[in-house]
Amino acid sequence: MSTAAGQIFAASSSDGDGGGFGFVFLLSGFLFYGAIYLRYRNVDKRHKHESETQATLQNVQEHDAFVTSKKGLTNRSMSGANNTAVRGMLRKFF
Repeated sequence: MSTAAGQIFAASSSDGDGGGFGFVFLLSGFLFYGAIYLRYRNVDKRHKHESETQATLQNVQEHDAFVTSKKGLTNRSMSGANNTAVRGMLRKFF
């Protein structure tokens, strides 16, 4: 009587462990991905400019100045064009 109960217990315990073991590996993958994502993306260290910076505008005015007008041009490129340089660009040493 005792051997039959032992065989039933051994058979039932081996079926339940296999499913839980795979679930632990599956869950550990999601946890590892979340931990690495939070570490390298620095989600908690973002600067929120709108809420952390105080700025005020005072007496904003608009002014347009007409410089010159060119008509009847035949050259495809414009002399003195400033579309290749960016103002405020950091200077590189090399």
